[in-house]
Amino acid sequence: MGWRNMSRCSAGSRQPARSAAALRASQRGPHIFVFCVDFCRFATQPWLVYGSVHIGTLLATVECRRARRSGDVMRGHTAIVAELAQIVAVLDREDTETADGLGELVAAGLRHVAGSQYAGITRADKNKAVSNVVATHRHATALDAIQNRCGEGPSVAAAWRHHVMHIDDLTAEERWPRFRRAALDQTPIRSLLSYEVVVDGRGSAALNFYADRPHAFTDDSLHLGGVFATHIALAWSMLRRQDQFRSALASRDTIGQAKGVLMERFDLDAVEAFDLLTRLSQQSNKRVIDIAASLIESEHPTKPRQY
Repeated sequence: MGWRNMSRCSAGSRQPARSAAALRASQRGPHIFVFCVDFCRFATQPWLVYGSVHIGTLLATVECRRARRSGDVMRGHTAIVAELAQIVAVLDREDTETADGLGELVAAGLRHVAGSQYAGITRADKNKAVSNVVATHRHATALDAIQNRCGEGPSVAAAWRHHVMHIDDLTAEERWPRFRRAALDQTPIRSLLSYEVVVDGRGSAALNFYADRPHAFTDDSLHLGGVFATHIALAWSMLRRQDQFRSALASRDTIGQAKGVLMERFDLDAVEAFDLLTRLSQQSNKRVIDIAASLIESEHPTKPRQY
């Protein structure tokens, strides 16, 4: 510290002289007697500082601490998003089944969304039928069954009304009285988060996080839950396309085998065999793939042929 410019105080001690700008700011701003709390250490080591502090200095200190905390949170969220992207990439590369892929993403959400103890995905079809897609615990499955039976609940509302549903304390919830009574009777759940997950044109779904204690979820929990809901919707769409592709390949193989049976039995070429399958499908009002599968099954060596 430089001590070249010194001024005497009334007590005779020597202090660093303040600049003219600092003196003017000091004269303009109010001085207050404050009770300061170190927010970073308050939980374990509270301490007090008494003195005459300029209000601008105090606010700047608080904002600096908030900025540091906000920066830490953002870095944490960035790491979680990177983890999610990695999980989705692996699911795509390994051609994972839809249920397994969704289960892995929901488990990751359970690890990262603060306060959550259980999680699951609820499917709500256009006919209002509610079913469970993935669950980490039987309580999640039980709540879906209750919503299906009652025709109401937070997951249904999130899926069809395109809202985030947040229940701080289920004992004080008034929006869905039938669901509330049954859920309190049959599960220990008291806090709940539900997010819409867009699936396809036939219905919608909701990503849910649950906790046994009231007021379990923070603002950070709400934000991260939305991040997981977005990634799960994207991953679900990808997994469904993979399922459709696998189904198309299996159907092609089945129809090809059925064509071979008809070609061998009736001395037909490939086009004639497929035309015959098509006519049988129209006459019986069944899909071509179902006709083909029945034909192959009837040709199984352990079953007698029907002539």
